[in-house]
Amino acid sequence: MDSSRYRNRAFCFDVEIRIKKDKILIHSGRFLHSFYFEDEFKPLGNNYIRCCTQEHVNGIFFGKINKWISEQSILPDDRRYYLCGSPEMVIGTIDALIKKGISLENIIAEIYF
Repeated sequence: MDSSRYRNRAFCFDVEIRIKKDKILIHSGRFLHSFYFEDEFKPLGNNYIRCCTQEHVNGIFFGKINKWISEQSILPDDRRYYLCGSPEMVIGTIDALIKKGISLENIIAEIYF
């Protein structure tokens, strides 16, 4: 058995348990095949939002995550926002969150190479 696959599935299961009504998982990728663990996250229902920048598909937001953020009428300013991705995505998302009134203290970011 591939232990890394087991750890990743355990992580997804943990995410599913921890995401409740007041939390949302926003998953962004260039192409549809970029949505790793999509099947594990789908049970989250409306709390699982996918943003795709290169392919148009019904039910998936077309565009970057910072565009999705900018189109929201309101974002809770008392929550923490966890980001992980490329430097460009993280910086753009931080900028979009700050423009929506989210304090930098509530944004936790990790650069993924």
